[in-house]
Amino acid sequence: MTARLAAVGLLLAFAACVHHGRLPDRITAPASDGDARLSDSVVPTAYRLELAVDPSQPTFSGAVWISVQVQAATEVIRLHAKDLDVRSAEVARPGGESVAAAPVAGHNGGLALAVSAPLTTGEYVIHMTFAGRFADGLVGLYRVQVAGDFYAFTQFEALHARRAFPCFDEPRFKTPWEVTLRVPHALVAASNAPLATVSQDGVLDVVRFAATKPLPTYLVALAVGPFDVVDGPDGAVPLRALTVRGKGRLAAYVLQRTPLILATLADYFGRPYPYQKLDLVAVPDFGAGAMENAGLVTFRENLVLIDTARASATERYECESVVAHELAHQWFGNLVTMAWWDDLWLNEGFATWMATKVLMQTAPEFHADLDAVSETNRAMQADALAAARAVRQPITDGGDVVNAFDDITYDKGAAILRMLESWVGEERFRAGVRAYIDAHAGGNARTDDLFVALAQTTGQPVAEVAATFLDQPGTPLLAVSVACEGPGAKLQLAQSRYLPEGSRAAAGEPWHVPVCIRYLTDGTLHRQFMLLSAERTAVALDAAGCPAWMHPNADETGYYRWRISETDLLALVARRERLTAPEEAALPGHLDALLVAAQLDGGTYLDALGHLVQSDQRQVVETSIGGWHRVHHATVDYGSGVAPEAFATYVQRTLGARARALGLTAHAADDSQTELLRAQVIPAVADLGRDAAVRAQAHELTRRFLRTPRAVPVAAAQIAAPIAALDGDAALHDQLVYALAHAESPRERAIVLSGLGNFRDPALFERSLQLYLTDNLRAGDFWTIAGHADDTQALQSVAFAWLEQNFDSLAAKLGDDGVSSLPFVGVGFCDQEGRDRVEQFFTVPAHQRPGSARTLAQALESIDQCIRLRKREGPAVAAFLRRQVERSVSPHDSH
Repeated sequence: MTARLAAVGLLLAFAACVHHGRLPDRITAPASDGDARLSDSVVPTAYRLELAVDPSQPTFSGAVWISVQVQAATEVIRLHAKDLDVRSAEVARPGGESVAAAPVAGHNGGLALAVSAPLTTGEYVIHMTFAGRFADGLVGLYRVQVAGDFYAFTQFEALHARRAFPCFDEPRFKTPWEVTLRVPHALVAASNAPLATVSQDGVLDVVRFAATKPLPTYLVALAVGPFDVVDGPDGAVPLRALTVRGKGRLAAYVLQRTPLILATLADYFGRPYPYQKLDLVAVPDFGAGAMENAGLVTFRENLVLIDTARASATERYECESVVAHELAHQWFGNLVTMAWWDDLWLNEGFATWMATKVLMQTAPEFHADLDAVSETNRAMQADALAAARAVRQPITDGGDVVNAFDDITYDKGAAILRMLESWVGEERFRAGVRAYIDAHAGGNARTDDLFVALAQTTGQPVAEVAATFLDQPGTPLLAVSVACEGPGAKLQLAQSRYLPEGSRAAAGEPWHVPVCIRYLTDGTLHRQFMLLSAERTAVALDAAGCPAWMHPNADETGYYRWRISETDLLALVARRERLTAPEEAALPGHLDALLVAAQLDGGTYLDALGHLVQSDQRQVVETSIGGWHRVHHATVDYGSGVAPEAFATYVQRTLGARARALGLTAHAADDSQTELLRAQVIPAVADLGRDAAVRAQAHELTRRFLRTPRAVPVAAAQIAAPIAALDGDAALHDQLVYALAHAESPRERAIVLSGLGNFRDPALFERSLQLYLTDNLRAGDFWTIAGHADDTQALQSVAFAWLEQNFDSLAAKLGDDGVSSLPFVGVGFCDQEGRDRVEQFFTVPAHQRPGSARTLAQALESIDQCIRLRKREGPAVAAFLRRQVERSVSPHDSH
């Protein structure tokens, strides 16, 4: 008997043991909409799931027994199943007679079971058999082929468990699960809980796992394939890594670092890791970066599989950061789960915030706290759009759920937590978090439950303050000035919503803003806290005398933009020694916000960036270079009178000497920050600065890498490959395509992809996009290439034309969730013609998916911002660059 026949036999066996009550001639039930929230009339209390999974075949089959409590008499049970063939269904009291049920498929994965006799209140077991096809688009239960081997993986968050088995697919329904997998003998099978027993049934292994603790459907997971299984060090938590065949040797680093991260988290939460074991699964094709499934965490393989002997600082940082985030979820999200998707920030905002706290203890050399400042700026940029959503946006359909996984949920959510913690004090905040976890462990909770715990431990009106940030979109803008009157001084504060020039976004209601300012009076530094609730107020400063200078957001812990006089702002830029590290890290973002709001001209902006890019902080340099790219794109790429050579000269004079001192390859004395800084400086000088010497060196290193990958340090190859592609030819493109198929590690493959995505020759860039329609690129690789469409006007036009021509093929590979983000392919347009093109294409119903309406609105707003910036700032930027040439000095010497 073949494995495929065995799977069919399993399905028939399931069907044969069902006792069917006689169905009436006609049973009907209103179609069930899977986007509608289920009622409490029928509540699941436990699952027993059996699946026959052979990844080499296109289909799978199974049976599920769902214990339920019927809480109100009913003739219809509503639950979920999507793209499944439900072969049989019945409902029975435990140990009693069964009644047949007719499955009625509805919209959006809704499923109604119409029973042949009314169900009274009490306990029942729903039994269904079903079959399905492995899903497209990296969601549900899907399969991947690597080097001739097939693997099956799951991605059930947010609404995709229903694609693998019938279930009550909402996060509030947490129950124990007993999972059994029938798989071919040679394959490894893993799920959330430890292995209980393995037996044989012909050519199949019957793998039964222990019962789990209560889990919602979106956290159930499985993996099947010919994995390398690598055990971690002995410890309190059984730890393993699962990789595709031949890559187990690359799991040592993540297995070494994970126990330290787990211990740090357990210490913070005051309770041990909550599950029986921990498997780290490296997935070769994955839509997300990682997924926090309880006890079986899945990751993009390039994030966790590292050649320890050659690992770059970037690799180590990415690995530890993503592991810290996913393991923080084991407490926040898994042990205590949101009741509904409108509280997703309780999962993702907390995990983002917590990962920073962990890394500051386990890997302080990466300065994750300063990256958190940069991520807050990114959230504020998204929050400035009229199409921005609130952190706690009401969830009414599947598109709302898709949209919720964005910078607002992750980075704004984390920033709000950081602000609240700074306001009430770290220890009292942690006590509130622990009380919240203790009160709701194993169950569900809402935001209000957290605020009750925090109010009890801090004595502060946390709910009232946080609600103004959670329940409306937007970022407060604080206009701050000091009035010196006699011996004292008063701080003048006015709040409004920060908005870009030309925005039509609503102003919103006033925020309750915890404000902390830092200022110098009579040679002494002071900090002063206050809670701003009114639109305007005046507060006497505690210290006597008039401040010599002031920073309106001490350590940048508050979630607000701020505005002071241009003179005072530029003085902070010029005298950065006055600032703390987070304050300096935030400066480029605040300058960018003022530029976009037309409160700072382009020349003054570039002059300020010329100072900031000299910083020793990687994050300051990175954000400043991002500002250069914004101005270059609007004023050079789209022809606003700014000569490319003039901009390149400005970049060379500002950063060229530093790039030459850093060099493209590492020095023996380099620390992690220097290595990460090099990865920002060198590409900027090669690209925006058009540095021929750097490009030549990058070509040489890339040629060596393509001949013998191990002959070039990973850190150097990561920088060199995309630089070489900037002016690369068809021969280089062919070499990269060949290397893509023969890469020996996930990191080597990522390096090759970074080159393929960075060609500036439009024809070669289109060839890279075309690879996506072949087996050369995986579904999860799309944005690695398409994300560079906004690099130049020519590439943007090519990328969108390619999208228009290949939409159907692209949609089939990406799946609906991936298609919803496709309007962002057009975000690099900076003219009305391009904007119209994006709008016209994505308003066609055939090109829309749940969630795409909001991403389209956001993309169009971003294009509008670029158009306004181009029209307004082109002359100012051109005049600034002419002055630099005339003075023959670098911008940072001009003050």
